Amino acid sequence: LFDALMGLSLVGIAAGTLLAKRLFQSTVMFIFFGLIMAIAWCRLDAVDVALAEAAIGSGLTGALLLNTLSAVRRHRSQSLVDHSHDQSSIDTNRCKAVLPIPTEKSRRQTGLLVVGFTIIAAVTLVPVVIPLANDRDSPSIASVAALPVSGVDNPVTAVLLNFRAYDTLLEVAVLLAAVFAVLPVTQFASGMEKTPPLGPVLATFIKLLVPLATIVATYVLWVGTKAPGGAFQAAAILAAVAILLILAGASAPTCESRRWRLLLVIGPVVFVMAALEGVLVHRNVLEYSAEWAGTTITTIEVALTISIALILTMLFSCTLPTSNESVIDSSDLSGPILQTINSPESFDSEDLDRGDALFRKPHGDDLGIK
Repeated sequence: LFDALMGLSLVGIAAGTLLAKRLFQSTVMFIFFGLIMAIAWCRLDAVDVALAEAAIGSGLTGALLLNTLSAVRRHRSQSLVDHSHDQSSIDTNRCKAVLPIPTEKSRRQTGLLVVGFTIIAAVTLVPVVIPLANDRDSPSIASVAALPVSGVDNPVTAVLLNFRAYDTLLEVAVLLAAVFAVLPVTQFASGMEKTPPLGPVLATFIKLLVPLATIVATYVLWVGTKAPGGAFQAAAILAAVAILLILAGASAPTCESRRWRLLLVIGPVVFVMAALEGVLVHRNVLEYSAEWAGTTITTIEVALTISIALILTMLFSCTLPTSNESVIDSSDLSGPILQTINSPESFDSEDLDRGDALFRKPHGDDLGIK
C-alpha cells in the first residue's frame, strides 16, 4: 500500500511540476519530487542511486534552478530598464520575450504529451524488463558473479568503474562539456555584489556545518568501494559545501586560475590514462590488472570526486549576480514597462523575487572569509 501511494504521489507531483503556473512553485515541486524519488530508490534497495538522487537530482539541481530563477529576474529587470529611457520606442513583446511565457493551452498540451509518452514507455518497457529479473544470464547476475575480480566489494561501483566504466567516462565528459558550453555565455561570481553581513546564528551554523559535511563526503568516498557511496555522492556533498561558502562570501572558482583548470580536468584525465593503460597492457579499453584493480578504481574515484564537485560548483556559480549588475528598483520601471511586468501574461514577480532572495550573496566577514 505504501509503495502504491508513493508511486501515485510521484505521478501527481510530476504532473504538478509540469503544469504549475508559477516558476517558483514548479521548482519547489521538482525538489520535492526528487526527495520522494530518493525514498522510492531506497525501497528498491538501490541506496547508491537514492544518494545520488537526493544530493544531485534534488539538492544541487534544485539550488541551480532557484539560482537560475533569480538570474531570470535580474536579466528581465535589466532589459526593461535599458529600454525605459525612450518609452516611445519600447517593444512590449520584446520585454516579455526575456523568457518564453507558457500559455494555458501549451501547459495542457505538455501534460497530455507527457502522459502519452509515459503510457507508451510503460507498455513498451515493462514486458521487456520484468523477465530480466529471473534471467540467469542477465547482466546484473553476471556482475555479481564477477565481483571477486572487480577489485571492489560494492557491485554498483564495480559496474560503474570496471565492467561498464566507459559509461561513467562519457557521463563525466558530458558534465565537463556542460561547463565549457556555459562559460562563453555567462559570468562567474568572482566580483559579486556585497550585501549585509551574515547574522551570528547563520555564521556559526556554517562554521560548524562545513567541516562536518567535508568529513561526511570523505567517508562516503572511502566507503564507496564496499558499501553504497562513491565519487558522485561525495562530489555532490563537497559541491554543496562549496556553494554554501560562496553564498557566505567566498570567491567562486573560475577558469581564469590555472589551479582551478587543473582540478577541473584531473578526473577525466586520470580516467583516460586508465583507459590507455588497458589498451597498452591488455589490448582492451578500461581493462584493469586484477592485482591493481582496487587501487586503480580508488584513484579514479578520488580524481572524479574533485572534478565533479568543481563542475557542479561552477555550474551553480555561473548565474550568481556580479558587481556589474545593479539592483533594479521598481521606481525605475514606469509606463509601458511597468504595465508589462504587472500584466496577467507575465510571470509573477513574487516568484522571481523569492528565487532572488534565496541566493543573494551575503558578506563573508562574519566567517573570516577573504
